[in-house]
Amino acid sequence: MQNTIPNGPWQNPLLDNGLYDAKIAHVIKGVYGKAEHPYLKIVCIIPSENVHFTTHLYFKAGGTIKSDRRLWHFCECIGVKKADVLNDPGCCNDRRLCLRVKRIQQKNANYGNPYMDVERFLPPLPASEETQSGATTGGAAVRV
Repeated sequence: MQNTIPNGPWQNPLLDNGLYDAKIAHVIKGVYGKAEHPYLKIVCIIPSENVHFTTHLYFKAGGTIKSDRRLWHFCECIGVKKADVLNDPGCCNDRRLCLRVKRIQQKNANYGNPYMDVERFLPPLPASEETQSGATTGGAAVRV
């Protein structure tokens, strides 16, 4: 791999926005904050770029609609149930999926510097739909 495993999205390599075929390296369940809210750290490998790519899903008490929705899409893409991921994150390892990644730049995040994160989890490209490189995708996987 060209990069070390990013600790979070703010350490991801800067790629072109687009779709990338990926394989899940591992999923880690942890806690954050004083209230020790749960979170999932999802580390993927993007073979076309030869890099690791990390995203987090945070679950605060009282609900987090965005993370719940992202977890639902993640589960649907790899064919597992939410409870399976939360109880045994290792069940996700080595599964394929597609990542729609997006460059993000906000004044109050990452010291105002751009970073990359998963905008959406998508099903893997079927074996008959190989990835294509193109000027508009920067080598990202595209559906043909």
